[in-house]
Amino acid sequence: MNSGNTYRVQPDGLSVEQFTFGQVNPFGMCLDTFGNFYTADCHSSPIYQLIRDAYYPSFGKPHDGMGFAPLVIAHNHNSTGPCGIVLTRESLAGGIPRQYFHRNVVTSRVNRDRVDWLGSSPKGPNCPTSCEPATRGSGLLICSSARTDTVYRRFLQPHHWSL
Repeated sequence: MNSGNTYRVQPDGLSVEQFTFGQVNPFGMCLDTFGNFYTADCHSSPIYQLIRDAYYPSFGKPHDGMGFAPLVIAHNHNSTGPCGIVLTRESLAGGIPRQYFHRNVVTSRVNRDRVDWLGSSPKGPNCPTSCEPATRGSGLLICSSARTDTVYRRFLQPHHWSL
């Protein structure tokens, strides 16, 4: 088993199948309204959409001949430590839908990226237009832990916690 792959495990634990190949060190996972999975990958990209049987860059490993899965964003916030990823499904922070928040353990920041859809592909604008800290007067508080690889979201109105 190589590092960076993702696997699908049946709830009863009786079946395990490889879902994607590559990535260096995927941290965290979230799901969008269309049922697509996303991970933050340490050392390559803060946001990857997981596509079944796709190959992702990983320290010079080859792809399957069809090329690597498409990039969602083409920058890494000048660091190699993204972990934990959360997707907002509605316009909750700053009025922009489909925002991804992820913690960076190297820079001790929470980064925010906007992702738009071009046809059937998610695509984020290049830095610096989308590279903003997540703490700008939006009423949103995000706490994450690299140790547990979890990002918690708390919206100051109403008062509740969600994963």
